[in-house]
Amino acid sequence: MASQATKSRSLRTKRPPVTRRRRPPRVKRRSFFPWFWIFLITGALFFLKSLVLETFWVQNADMSPSLERGSYVWVNKLSYGPRLISRPLHIPFTRDRVGGKAFWSYSDLISWPYRRIVTGRPAVYDILVYNDPTVLGIPAELKPPRIGRCIALPGDTIELKGGEVYRNKRLHPYPVLRKYQYTVLAPEPIHPKFFEKYPIAYKVNQEIQANNWQYQLSGLPNDLLPFKILRDIGGVETITRNKFTPEDTDFALFPQHQDVPGNRDYFGPFWVPKQGTRIPLSEYNLQVYGKLIRDFELEDIPGNLELRTDGLYYRGGKMTSHTFKQDYYALSGDNFHIAQDTRLWGFLPESHLLGELGGVLF
Repeated sequence: MASQATKSRSLRTKRPPVTRRRRPPRVKRRSFFPWFWIFLITGALFFLKSLVLETFWVQNADMSPSLERGSYVWVNKLSYGPRLISRPLHIPFTRDRVGGKAFWSYSDLISWPYRRIVTGRPAVYDILVYNDPTVLGIPAELKPPRIGRCIALPGDTIELKGGEVYRNKRLHPYPVLRKYQYTVLAPEPIHPKFFEKYPIAYKVNQEIQANNWQYQLSGLPNDLLPFKILRDIGGVETITRNKFTPEDTDFALFPQHQDVPGNRDYFGPFWVPKQGTRIPLSEYNLQVYGKLIRDFELEDIPGNLELRTDGLYYRGGKMTSHTFKQDYYALSGDNFHIAQDTRLWGFLPESHLLGELGGVLF
């Protein structure tokens, strides 16, 4: 009996094994924080590039020897105030085209007029970074950057005489040495090793005049010292700086009109447009400022704007006067004879001013 009681008690106290249900595997939720930081950093860099500073490679020799082609520079956009973007629907960190220039990088669905938070004004001989005003049909901030030296401010009268800068009828000495072009005549070809030893930009003319070899040089006055030594020993006959006379005319220069003569040494006098100034659209003013008004003052107005030989017409009506909406500046390159500056394309509108050259990185 005792054994049966013990057996029944053990049966009552024995519990069935507990089977644990397996929990389904926990699905890992993707965190949004990595994307958040990517968007945050991209937005911060875009803000920095648009309003504070920007870097780019110098693509031309306009400012040589002060700034050589291939230099990597940065521009300070706070010097004269950050320019707000006009096309917010734009792929960041691109110019006007993407995909091998197959597609536009921006949309005109949202378009804002030119606006700037002004913090300062350029001074004479500041080195300005600007968007190329010769490129038309796209927003200013998407045009390629260029560099030039400011030689006249809004409201000034600018003139060049023999290559010297006259501002408001007063001579303003250029602050740095400039490059000029020279013509060298030699009785025999100059050996190529001479140019390897004394590097200077040169070009051999195809035509040989009076049994002489003609070389076109571009450099500083000190760069010509080896050629002067060569002249003393008979290797070179003459070294002449290329100069224009007041009678010489180059109609490829601003304002590209046969009734307004000028050349790279003798230019102007021209009045630099100033915001708020009203001018009559006389024949002379149309020749000088007509394209400027059409391309940078009235480019956003709706309707048919047409520049004719006898006047500026809007919706069929002839305009008799114009009040400038923004300031303009006159620029010059340190590489005097070959620089593409005000002498070629006119005055720089403030809407195309990017900032002041901050420095050369390398």
